[in-house]
Amino acid sequence: MRKNLCFWLTVIVAASVIAGGFLFFGRKPVTETVTEALPLVSEGVPHALLTVQGNRIKTRLPETLAEEASPRARPYVHLMEGMILPLAGLSEEAALLATWAEQGNRADLYGVFRFSRENVSMLSSGKIPDEWKEVLPEASVERAGKKGRYRLVTAADAPAMYLETVDRLVLLSLYESGLERMREALKNPEMRAKVFWTLETDWPGHMYLHDGGSLAASAAMQGHDVGNDPVKIEMAWRQKTGEGLLAWTVSGLEGWIPDTIRNNLSGYGWSEKLFVPDPLIAATGFNLPRGFSTAREISAELPEAAEALGVRTELLEKVLEGPLIVTIGGQSRFLMMNLPGFLVEMPDRGAPGMELVERIWDRNWMRLSLTPKPLEGFKAGGSLSVPLTVVGAASEDLAVLGAMDESGLKKRVPLREAVDLPESALGWVYVDFPKAADAMENIARAGSLAQRVGLSGGDDLENIATAAEELRRLGKLMIVIEDYKNGRISWEQPPQAEE
Repeated sequence: MRKNLCFWLTVIVAASVIAGGFLFFGRKPVTETVTEALPLVSEGVPHALLTVQGNRIKTRLPETLAEEASPRARPYVHLMEGMILPLAGLSEEAALLATWAEQGNRADLYGVFRFSRENVSMLSSGKIPDEWKEVLPEASVERAGKKGRYRLVTAADAPAMYLETVDRLVLLSLYESGLERMREALKNPEMRAKVFWTLETDWPGHMYLHDGGSLAASAAMQGHDVGNDPVKIEMAWRQKTGEGLLAWTVSGLEGWIPDTIRNNLSGYGWSEKLFVPDPLIAATGFNLPRGFSTAREISAELPEAAEALGVRTELLEKVLEGPLIVTIGGQSRFLMMNLPGFLVEMPDRGAPGMELVERIWDRNWMRLSLTPKPLEGFKAGGSLSVPLTVVGAASEDLAVLGAMDESGLKKRVPLREAVDLPESALGWVYVDFPKAADAMENIARAGSLAQRVGLSGGDDLENIATAAEELRRLGKLMIVIEDYKNGRISWEQPPQAEE
């Protein structure tokens, strides 16, 4: 387990290259040349492979990443930020391979970068190129073994890497033996890593993760039978000015999803019966399959949720099955504070949906008998405005539950007008981060007012304002889960975030 944990910490750090830079990649496809120096990975060995065009990669990772990393992983975070990312950003194209060593209790990291002949010439003579000094001011090289082979050191808190040049390629490895394997890969195609992109092959960035069966082995140790298939993930992405798209495909999940659930998973058209509040901050939708309650975590919590609502478990399960969306937006009110609204919408629940709503209202909440105000368009339930704006209403074609002003329910737009959705999808997530920032700033202003009248200490107001500023830079995000194997992520950035 410690071997697998150590390796996957390295993989997570390698994946941080994506988290830190995938919004800034260029457009030209990566050639296969850089991958020809990556050594062969034996069957069943966990590994991660990344190929990408350089020259526009963001070279800073989140500040908290190193702070939150374990002591064993922290040097690799420093290695990524202090050497690998800057070099990838300077290069014309780059390839990285992280793999668990087939011999010895360690992880290996290989890097291949294409540079100009001038830069490579200086490196081959043991000198740091002037271009490198701008982003690696503390970098130094020292001879190591064979002629033309060096150790590249960038910081005391990061491991050094062995370096060698071949034509216009710079080869890096954590161990000198790794350079030998990379040399062999260049000479013998049979000793090269097998790189066969199947997803959006003309896009500039690609990543492949192979767990080598380690996740299944870990599950078996905990008493869960998920089979022996390794989990494999392939990703591809592209970026245009202000927007981007990432696609993924996963294999090996069949054993992780119970047959009763997997066989009933299907897409949904997300019909015009569904609506969202205005403004819309965030929304998510999922088509819950028949039998979803057989999942271990859900089967344990569903009866507790039913008891809290005062309904039968069977009724709650029946109503939840099928498409549902959860939205954050519009407006709700608690005492004197205006807050974003929250709403769950479930279409075509028929009589069970109306029964659920009626039973929820019939329950004595905190020994209070609540009588909702009827809502136009709904046969059962209604809304309540004091002390908290609450809504629970249903007709045969739609059931809604949540916290939303009646005015917010009237000021709504069809889902498909607000969110760009495919014709059919298993699930999706939409977030408008600038609008989330607006909502947080409104909460901060309300908190400041409450502080003045003695209702709140206001200790976290500054933190809220800081968080809002960070959110505003993130733009909009859309995740579409086409099925349990495939999906896409699209994003839009505000102009200031691209600088």
